[in-house]
Formats: sequence, C-alpha cells, structure tokens
Amino acid sequence: MAQEKALLIDIKRCIGCLSCETACKQLHGFGTEPEPTLSDTAFTVVEARGDKFVRKICMHCEDPACASACPVGAISKTALGPVVYDAGKCIGCRYCMLACPYQVPRYQWTKLAPFVKKCDLCSDRIKAGKSTACAEACPVRATVFGNRDDLINEAWNRIRGDKSYVPHIWGVKNSAAAACCLSPTFPSRSWDSSLLPAAISRCLRSQPARWRLAQSCHHGWHYSLGAVLGDAAAARSCAG
Repeated sequence: MAQEKALLIDIKRCIGCLSCETACKQLHGFGTEPEPTLSDTAFTVVEARGDKFVRKICMHCEDPACASACPVGAISKTALGPVVYDAGKCIGCRYCMLACPYQVPRYQWTKLAPFVKKCDLCSDRIKAGKSTACAEACPVRATVFGNRDDLINEAWNRIRGDKSYVPHIWGVKNSAAAACCLSPTFPSRSWDSSLLPAAISRCLRSQPARWRLAQSCHHGWHYSLGAVLGDAAAARSCAG
C-alpha cells in the first residue's frame, strides 16, 4: 500500500522569499506576480504575521469537508493524500467553498465557464514519484514534502532540538488539517477573533469550552482553527 504523502510547513524557517508561490504559479502557467490572498490563480500565498511568515494553502484534510459537501463527487481524497477536484463532474454549486473551514477553494468568477480552483498537492507530480513544486523550490526547507509519518518524525525532531518551537504539530491528531503537518513558533498572545470567519467565531463563542481552548492554543496562528473545532464535521455545523 502506498504511503500517504504530506507537507511539513515550518513557520520558524520560512524567510518570506515567496519561492513556493512562484513555483506553484509557474507550474500552472499563471503569471508570477505575487497575490495577497488565495485566488483562482494563486493556490498558495505567504502572509506576514508580525515577524513570521505563514503559508496559506489547502490543508488536504483527512476527512475533507469540501468533499463531504459536494453532491456530485467532484472533490475527493486520494489514497496518496491529495484532495483533488474533477472539473468534469462539477455543477458549480460552490458548496465546497461554503464547507471549507479554511476558506481555501476559489471560483473563476470572470470566466464564462467557471470552475473551482485550489491546490491539489501536485497530484500528478506525486503520482510520478516527484515532490510538490513548492517544496522543491523552498531554499530553507520551510516546506518539506514526503511520507506523512516521516514528516511527523522530522517535525518532532525539530521541536526537540529547538525550545523556541511550540511543542505541538498542527494536523496530526486534533485538527481537520491532517495532511499538512505544521510546527508553529509564535509566542502565546491574546486571542484575536478577527482572524476567524464570522460564522466560526460565533460558533466558538456559543460554546464556552471550545472558546477557552481557542484562547489557550491559538498562539497567534489562525490555522489552529482545525484544532479548536476538532474535525471538519464540526466546522460544517458551525458555518451553517
């Protein structure tokens, strides 16, 4: 059986060079001009958060809410890890966009025959035995591609070797973001609910236990949302 692939994204190592953005755009034949947010021509972006840089990208969830919401099976999770989109099945309902707790899928609003667009974890490259374009382009190994279990081990080795890391890997056990393993390094600070979509924020406030968890584990990084909600199903119920 093929081992599930994943990305390890290490915020501490990221230098904000945007090589991952450029490599992704080049692979898909888009212009290489940086974009501030995800779009139908930007499947990953690097956002400045204080003195750190955070990649925004499809998390390739273990149980993807987008796939569960799609009524025609246009989005699916493959055995190798990527969550992929089949334009031939898509009916343009955009339920996937509503279901995604990370607000990742984008729509081609300016096209006469629009499709949903998002990162597919370089699915074709993976099937050919290659790395993702973003990981291949990263000059400092802030983004690493490999077998998921191996990346989890590498993440823990990095954490054990450097006390400045938060001793937690997002996306291993307690997060919907299961295919992207992350090692955040932000110091603890007060919770900023403005980083959350309004519907999710309302949901958390309505459930005191989860709101307290959010305040304690946020560490200045909004992708802890998956850990706060627990799973994609909870995110869907909150977004309703």
